[in-house]
Amino acid sequence: MSRHSFSMCQPVPKMKKPSDIEVLESVNIYYSSGNISPFIEKGGIWIMENVKKYCMANDDEVSDLFLLFHSKAKTCLDVYKNKYYTNFFGFLFVYAKNLLRNLRRKEQIYKSKHVDVMLDSLNIPSYKFKPSISAKTLHSAMDTDLLFKERLIICLKYHIKLSNSDESDLFFYLKTKGISSLEFWTSYRKMKQKKDLKQAFLLKRVNKFNEALKIAEPEKMEELKQNKEKYYNKLFQRSLKLSFKEIGNLLNISMSQCRNLHRSGLAKLRIFYIKLYGLEGKEIDLKYHI
Repeated sequence: MSRHSFSMCQPVPKMKKPSDIEVLESVNIYYSSGNISPFIEKGGIWIMENVKKYCMANDDEVSDLFLLFHSKAKTCLDVYKNKYYTNFFGFLFVYAKNLLRNLRRKEQIYKSKHVDVMLDSLNIPSYKFKPSISAKTLHSAMDTDLLFKERLIICLKYHIKLSNSDESDLFFYLKTKGISSLEFWTSYRKMKQKKDLKQAFLLKRVNKFNEALKIAEPEKMEELKQNKEKYYNKLFQRSLKLSFKEIGNLLNISMSQCRNLHRSGLAKLRIFYIKLYGLEGKEIDLKYHI
């Protein structure tokens, strides 16, 4: 079985950049019938390819831009028509650059306000160094050893960025299931935002105890260390990850199937991780390493 095969549907095709003619055809469909879906797909892929090539956009920015474009596609075409522009692809590229610039500006504002959290383990003797798998190494392992749906479940559950090939496969998988790509990513972002807010609260608490430890009296040190460790450990609790029920609802598959795919995927990753770091014979909990 190929790595893109799974039980619920046939292997999906790769997402490829549309030709200029295909993009223009999707524009004409909107102007003649009001159907924006073809332009969202064709124009969205065209934008992703070009901002990545000419604007040095990273994968996260490209994904965010594609999601944003879903809600801006009609406005884009209406502006082009009402302003009587003549060079469509020049206009579309400038429009995409402006969307990307706004995304980057918002990201910069977020980073400047984001709490600086130090998870310094030196003051807590019970902490032990646990090597982490880099994103590149993790994707390498998943692409080699895991089936598409195993990778998908793990990435969604642990908020891991999908690889480009898996993003393409997911795009077409959702189409076969009759699920709107926009609705899928909107629902996922809302779920993730709730988890992120809870995680941010816990990180702030850890940071508070870090600061308190710097100036604490000796008799208060042990209590502060224990409180810090308590909140740190909560960062790995299940409620901060997407549940199998939530993932199943997103993908329109059963909770038990999600659980089984997650279990088989983690088992394969655990074997890879043990071999990578020479940890044969040791108990490994991947929640600390993904």
